Amino acid sequence: MSIELFNVSYSIKNKKILNNINGIINSGEFVAIMGQSGSGKSSLLDIMGGRIKKGIIGKVLINGNVINKKDIGFVAQDDILFPQLTVRETLLFSVKMRRADLNQQEQINLVDKYVMILGLIRVIHSRIGDVDEKGISGGEKRRVSICNELLSSPRILFLDEPTSGLDTPTAIKLLTTLKQLTKEGTTVIFSIHQPPAQTYKLFDKLIFLVDGNIIYSGKPNYLKKYL
Repeated sequence: MSIELFNVSYSIKNKKILNNINGIINSGEFVAIMGQSGSGKSSLLDIMGGRIKKGIIGKVLINGNVINKKDIGFVAQDDILFPQLTVRETLLFSVKMRRADLNQQEQINLVDKYVMILGLIRVIHSRIGDVDEKGISGGEKRRVSICNELLSSPRILFLDEPTSGLDTPTAIKLLTTLKQLTKEGTTVIFSIHQPPAQTYKLFDKLIFLVDGNIIYSGKPNYLKKYL
């Protein structure tokens, strides 16, 4: 499922956040959006994901049509989970809310599928936890949040800073897992501030923003030569 951006600009109270963004993201690509803080990474994600509608000039089309939220999964930077529930309880509750079209066994099978893909089997019966009660790690919480979105079988998955707050080994593991999702045809688009060097080669496309402008869009290994 491809995304096309045509002359997309975005302003808040006369402050230009994005300026004349154009481009195409092809189906099944693993796309990183990079740039310093305030460059417009999160805003671009929110616009493509249909989370911002006011203050936008231009068009964002998915397969030539306007955005259909049924096709989209969005993982925000902050994990919003019930700390008293276990991982399994969290995911079973989520799949019942998102996939009423499936019977109970099909819902369980779908949960089990993504638990295996995202490497959550070890903590499946552990509580999420919070600052008052010890639970799963930050990286595991992030994977639970991603699993929540995957249960709706999105064709495009957006993630805002998925590696934020994670150590390097955990970040590498998470990005490697997300890359595997593209093999099933899911388009994965995410913002990232400082990717581990070992994961840079995983990106199919790199979009680099500076002050709301795209200064590079293409294969990551050509960036240095281009600059």
